Amino acid sequence: MASDSHVDRSISESVPFCQNNLNIVLNMLEFACEIVAELRKINPEIQFVIVGCAESEIKHLFKRWSGGVEILGWIAPLDFVARIDLLIHPARNEPSSIVIAEVC
Repeated sequence: MASDSHVDRSISESVPFCQNNLNIVLNMLEFACEIVAELRKINPEIQFVIVGCAESEIKHLFKRWSGGVEILGWIAPLDFVARIDLLIHPARNEPSSIVIAEVC
């Protein structure tokens, strides 16, 4: 039984979150896009940097944008955290906010 749980964990870790839960991710990302779009009305220099999703899965969300977005895909947190001033993490169910601890 232990080997089965190890296999399940390995499989789930090897499949990107965006592919497993694409509809949920797209809904959350659409909300983040609305937030950033409003912020860009105040300051057009704001850049929206997205990590964790493949560009091919989300580029349709930005077809009306003229610049201001960079999709980095899957990268290590420390590779992008120094570049950002604000982290928007629109999670539906993450009660412990572990992503914040992982990024820092």
